[in-house]
Amino acid sequence: RVAPAPAVEVEPTGAGDVFAAAFLIRYNATGDPWDAAAFAAVAGALTVEGEGIAGVPTRERLLERWRALTRSPSAF
Repeated sequence: RVAPAPAVEVEPTGAGDVFAAAFLIRYNATGDPWDAAAFAAVAGALTVEGEGIAGVPTRERLLERWRALTRSPSAF
């Protein structure tokens, strides 16, 4: 089980699509399904924090949040 990443929901549209895309990209890069699922959870959480296409995180924003959460595991 992978815990959801913290988020303040504005609009959930697209979160599942972004989760799936992030999972596949990360899994392809690492070969680790658990790491990929946790990474994708962060991507999905970022997506719900914005409206529409503006909610889809940039690579830089996603990696910034990922690094912040993995440095502080208690927050994730």
